[in-house]
Amino acid sequence: MIKVLLLMAVSFTHPESVLPAGGTIYVSDIGKFGAGDGAILTLKGDTVAKGLVDPKGLAYYNGKIYAADVNRIWEIDETGSKSICCSPKDFSLNARFLNDLAVHDGKLYVSDTYTNQVYEINLSKKKPKLLFKIPKPNGICFTPDGKMFVITFTIPARIYLYSHGKIKKLFEDKKFEGGDGIVCDGKHLYASFYLSGQVVEFNLKKDKIEFVKVLKDGLKTPADIGLSQDGILYIPQLSIGKIIEINLKEEK
Repeated sequence: MIKVLLLMAVSFTHPESVLPAGGTIYVSDIGKFGAGDGAILTLKGDTVAKGLVDPKGLAYYNGKIYAADVNRIWEIDETGSKSICCSPKDFSLNARFLNDLAVHDGKLYVSDTYTNQVYEINLSKKKPKLLFKIPKPNGICFTPDGKMFVITFTIPARIYLYSHGKIKKLFEDKKFEGGDGIVCDGKHLYASFYLSGQVVEFNLKKDKIEFVKVLKDGLKTPADIGLSQDGILYIPQLSIGKIIEINLKEEK
């Protein structure tokens, strides 16, 4: 039986993304949609940065947090001071719904769900480059050897592999709708499905993935999941303001 722990110490409004990084668990909280009260918090409730609009995906690189916020990407330093990393007009199409972020090999990757684009950003130049287009890209993650997986906010959801300049669909199932978060530990892939309320485990098989099991179903809007180095999977349930965790090491 899967042991699920509900984290109740902190009250979140609309937690969208959880990012374990640098010994801290960060959470993006949208607040009230469009109200400008979005914030980046720690799991313990400490405020890292505030005054964002609707922050979603998070990434961490060289001591800085990057946050996708509607049509721009913020760079946030250790003091909580924020500056614009990329503005709406920096993208080939004006950014409309920047969603998830991932960092690999010193570059930042971001999905724009409404324009169907995934971008690569050289952080030394902070200039987005269109990488590829697929319908409604959402969550992004990388394997240690540089393979990129992307999940789509479609019905049904799809999981794609991007490797060596080529995009390939690996998974599609009518039971799973509205793909949101995706993370991997090198051997397994974990994905959340916002609309149908599941978190699913897959095995990584070279350039394929193999469905293993539904880790948890009946969830309320599971959004951008996070995975810590010690095997804790964090699942934000955006619409009800709650975060749960699953210890994956206890499931093996």
